Amino acid sequence: MSPRWRRVPVAAGSVPDRILRLLAERWPVTTDDLATALRLRPDVVRREVRKLVAQGKVTVEPLGERTYVALRGKVALPPKPPPDDPAFG
Repeated sequence: MSPRWRRVPVAAGSVPDRILRLLAERWPVTTDDLATALRLRPDVVRREVRKLVAQGKVTVEPLGERTYVALRGKVALPPKPPPDDPAFG
């Protein structure tokens, strides 16, 4: 099996998990939208999105000066974090 298609677990509450959850709720979303919504620096979001692309979980489409991010196919998400989690407040 190609490593590109291997299932890579995502830890609940991690930055990749937060990105995937936000993408499941909203569309269209740019990397800047993700950074603002998650209160993270844009470079951190871009780095994590690149990792998610390499894992086959998301796809990106640069349009002009913006880069749009979307889920790729069905992505199994870990259980939702507790409602008092500040990352989702």
